[in-house]
Amino acid sequence: MPKLSSVKDFFGLISSIHAAWPALLLVVAFAIPHVVAIPPIAFVGLCIFVLAVLALLTYKARHRFIYLPLDVAAREAYEQLDGTIWAVAAERMHDKPSVGNTLDYMGQLLINGNDGVALFGNKPPSAIFKQIDSKLLKRSSVKDKCTWLRSSDPKEPPWTNLQVERRALRRRVKDMKANDLPEPKQEQPGLMHVGIPSVEQQIELMQPAAQQTNTPRDILRKMIAADGQLLIVTFLEGTNYQVGNVNLNSGYAPRELAMLQEAVEELANKKLIRLRKKTDQFVMYEVTGAGYREAEA
Repeated sequence: MPKLSSVKDFFGLISSIHAAWPALLLVVAFAIPHVVAIPPIAFVGLCIFVLAVLALLTYKARHRFIYLPLDVAAREAYEQLDGTIWAVAAERMHDKPSVGNTLDYMGQLLINGNDGVALFGNKPPSAIFKQIDSKLLKRSSVKDKCTWLRSSDPKEPPWTNLQVERRALRRRVKDMKANDLPEPKQEQPGLMHVGIPSVEQQIELMQPAAQQTNTPRDILRKMIAADGQLLIVTFLEGTNYQVGNVNLNSGYAPRELAMLQEAVEELANKKLIRLRKKTDQFVMYEVTGAGYREAEA
């Protein structure tokens, strides 16, 4: 496959001589018929047909080199971000983790926020390929392995044939790597530590999230029992509070979610946890020395 730089040079050459095409066509139209037995009018028609075919092929080639399907972009981003907080979020931030959900979440991360890549597609039954408005992106979510963009407004038609620009994708992945955090440590399911308190902490983490209470002290104990960190990830479908492998707010009502956020803020105000990193998509807290002493008391 030719390099993109070579293709750009070719397009630049074509665009630089487009003004000379009429003169070249006239010269060829009157010169070649004297060499081959073709009437001038027929030869001009043949040239026009050939130019039309070349223009169509050039457009198709340009489209292929510039754009990349969103599902392919999401897969490549996931591969390049393996081991980062972004890949971990794509894997975990679902009630039912799956390959499709991971791909959709990664595609959503690529287009989210002010630094997200521009998204292009078609709005059926229209076959016009164009950029999707950024306001629509804010109220829409990627679905079905990055094949559809569906708005939260049921009356708005979905978009398909989703694609992004290759150059913008490279820039976005580079920025995401720059905003990375170390991958949280994983607690092995069923692992039993020596000592009664550690055993109780493990049992607590293994319980369904809906059965757990989330007072400030509860959250602090869960953070210590896992990796000492709390990850809060915000995306279009809601906010997830993640401690290790445990989602603290799975299936929560808005009232319960508000109380959970107040508990986190209380821990931060008391300096039992501290802000480690914050971006447009996530907030990471970690337990302080005072927090560890408070849990032991």
